[in-house]
Amino acid sequence: PAAGVDPETGDLPVRVAAALGGVTIIAKGAVDVITDGTATIRCGEPGGSKRCGGLGDLLSGGLAPLWAHALRAGRDDDDDTIDGLPRKLWAGYAASCAARR
Repeated sequence: PAAGVDPETGDLPVRVAAALGGVTIIAKGAVDVITDGTATIRCGEPGGSKRCGGLGDLLSGGLAPLWAHALRAGRDDDDDTIDGLPRKLWAGYAASCAARR
């Protein structure tokens, strides 16, 4: 596969996010892809060997407060990035890691 492209999803999450005007997408898979169409973070945090149903619920439930915190922190700061990537993507990454554990 191409460098930086997830073999399971390809670049589909990136293309969809860009086509929808920069919405943030979390595509779950062997490696979760968090993207807004211009920047992308991948979460390959190892998870349990038995993945139960409802992990999407855990992901979205964990994402809500992290996203709110990221938006609030970005409002108080001129720089809306951490290590060059938008705070909202880091919120998605943290939620993805938590859901995988």
